[in-house]
Amino acid sequence: SQGDWSISADGKTRTLVAKNPDGTVAWTRVTEILTLNETTFTYRVVPNAANPNVYYDIVHTKVNHMEP
Repeated sequence: SQGDWSISADGKTRTLVAKNPDGTVAWTRVTEILTLNETTFTYRVVPNAANPNVYYDIVHTKVNHMEP
């Protein structure tokens, strides 16, 4: 996937904008931010808004390794 993302001014949501190879927007999704600090960035993805009981929490943590 490729595209852009941004965090709302209040730090509560992340907007993901996926783009096709030609730069056109494939889809846009707004996700709830659960944790955002110096070591952890966690946001929740609800694949189907009609069923909010099914979700995925995406957790990014700081790592210390060489880039591939």
